Amino acid sequence: EVAIRQNAALQTSANVQWEAAQKELAEFKTYLSQQEPQLDKARALDVQLVENRKQLAESQKEAALALQAKDNLHQSVCKTEKDISLLMEKQTALQTWFERYTAYSQLIPAVELITSLLTNLEMARAQSVSNRQLLDKVKKASEAEEQRLKSVQQEAERLNRLLPAEVLLLREQLEECPVCGSFHHPMREQTNVQSLQEEELNRAKEQVAKETEQLKNTLNARQLEMARLSALIENYVAQVDDTLKKVETYVSIIPNWKDLLEQGTLKHYVQQFGRQWNARLQEQTEIKEALTSKSAQRDSLKKEEANAIGLYEEKKQKEERQQAELNERARLRSSLLNGESTETVVATHARRQKELEQQLEKAMNLHHSLTVQAESYKGQTAQMEKELVRLTAVLQQDELKRKRMPSWNNCFPKTKAGYWLRNKRWAH
Repeated sequence: EVAIRQNAALQTSANVQWEAAQKELAEFKTYLSQQEPQLDKARALDVQLVENRKQLAESQKEAALALQAKDNLHQSVCKTEKDISLLMEKQTALQTWFERYTAYSQLIPAVELITSLLTNLEMARAQSVSNRQLLDKVKKASEAEEQRLKSVQQEAERLNRLLPAEVLLLREQLEECPVCGSFHHPMREQTNVQSLQEEELNRAKEQVAKETEQLKNTLNARQLEMARLSALIENYVAQVDDTLKKVETYVSIIPNWKDLLEQGTLKHYVQQFGRQWNARLQEQTEIKEALTSKSAQRDSLKKEEANAIGLYEEKKQKEERQQAELNERARLRSSLLNGESTETVVATHARRQKELEQQLEKAMNLHHSLTVQAESYKGQTAQMEKELVRLTAVLQQDELKRKRMPSWNNCFPKTKAGYWLRNKRWAH
């Protein structure tokens, strides 16, 4: 009976636990069904958040690229404006230089003509100097030849005074002059006069005459050459003067042109200045073209920069909108499931449901075990009651026999059942 009462108490407690476990599991399943919409919403928000983060990353990348493009264009605009500023400074310097040498503008078109005139002037001067030197040489040669002619003429006179040796011999033997009849001829007294053979004398005279003729011809040629050279020199001098006047009409704007001309550097100066003028003029033209090009490039870059700024602002606004949308969805998501991930929540729910199912199963098993035990106790009680009835009948029979016996106590068997029956008897 104690065991039955204890089992009944345990069974009652097991029933309470089982019912509580069933209720808790049912409530949890109800909670799960109530949480399912939140889970679905959380899952949808999670997908949207992933997509939002992806879109935001793309927008941030696009905004960064747009910012970089805007900055690059701004740097290009600044560089172009700096280039334009430098070009304008160069243009101003060139304009100042041309204003300084404005008077030289008439000189530039005539540079080649001036160069040609100066070249002709140099050549005329060189030819004049060369011809003067040649004239001096011809004069010196003519003077030498004149001296030689005088010597040859003197030699001819000397030879003409000479008599052949045969004539001198006859003169010495002459007593009466066949011409005048005088016995005292002056030629007779000239015994010291040089004498040559007639043939030799004639040959010497012939040689002298020939040389004299050659010298006269040479002197005539010298005279003609000197006349020719003098005429050339006069022509060159006239050419120099004429050329110098023409040069002066062009180079008179150069302050020290005469000094440069005397130094022989005027042509180099004019050529160098012409090259410098043309180079600066070419540079000025190139600068104008570069300014036009750079200005157009700057305007184009500014338009591109304005477009880039608009694109950057558009990308930035898109990024801000997506960031705000992401923040709002993140806020909404944090309000669901306590901000935990759906995987964590589902795992927690599954773990809790498993715990509750295990708890229910445990309570159910305990209830079943106690129920089985109670049934076992019922069976045992029924058997014991049957045994008690049987034993009661036996006792009654034994009572009848005891009455016939001297001592009743000695009639009970010395067993547990006998002890119980004896106590039962005395109790009655």
